Amino acid sequence: AGQNQRMTAYVAPEEAREEAMLRIGAMMRYAFPRFADATVNGWQTGSDAFADVRREIKSRIIAWTKETAARGTGLRTLVLAGAPGCGKTHLACAVATGLVRLGTQPNTQGQRWIAPTLDAWNAGELVKAHRATWRDARLMDPIPRAIAADVLMLDELGVQRGTAETMRTLYEVIDGRYRRGDGVMILPTNATAVGTIDETFWRSLLSGDDEASPHVDRIASRLSENATVIPFGRMTADGFESLPDWRKGGSA
Repeated sequence: AGQNQRMTAYVAPEEAREEAMLRIGAMMRYAFPRFADATVNGWQTGSDAFADVRREIKSRIIAWTKETAARGTGLRTLVLAGAPGCGKTHLACAVATGLVRLGTQPNTQGQRWIAPTLDAWNAGELVKAHRATWRDARLMDPIPRAIAADVLMLDELGVQRGTAETMRTLYEVIDGRYRRGDGVMILPTNATAVGTIDETFWRSLLSGDDEASPHVDRIASRLSENATVIPFGRMTADGFESLPDWRKGGSA
């Protein structure tokens, strides 16, 4: 069977699905303990002026998750774009674990997704963990696992300083997944975007120094393929208005 068929193989036994959920639950409690049990329905739409926007976000995320689980193969990227405190990480964790829960349900071709593997990182911490292996060979390099995972959640992409070393590490992960030809990436980012994710968007998000520029261009090109952006806000006559920061008293 070809590599792209790996995610639409025969249904995993129920015990394998349960084992996968336990393993992924433990990993999420380590990587993002606050959101280990997050669900899309647990994200409150609130009753303020942005309630309709949140309902639309929730509806789009549910539809994307179901479609991705049913599709099973190919590269897919979900970008949750908005200001800090909008609930992006909550929903990203919910989507990641939701794909595993949906992983053994029949798709439109009557096949089933094997309970997928999941890896989740803060982008800056991934870079630091990789760098630590240079000093201590006993440590496990996180890059092979990030490349191999069926679903990769990479939080805070674009926050880290855009040095050549940082961009080279991120490029190694993203290019490795691109060359695989399948897999899902979920990318919450503080960028504000409306419409299509293109190379210009990624270059502005991942801006780095001159030595980092070649890696930024390559990352931008690969991430532009088959990406869906869900903006956490709305357009007004004055431009894009982000959802309020729940940490400062807005609804989450």
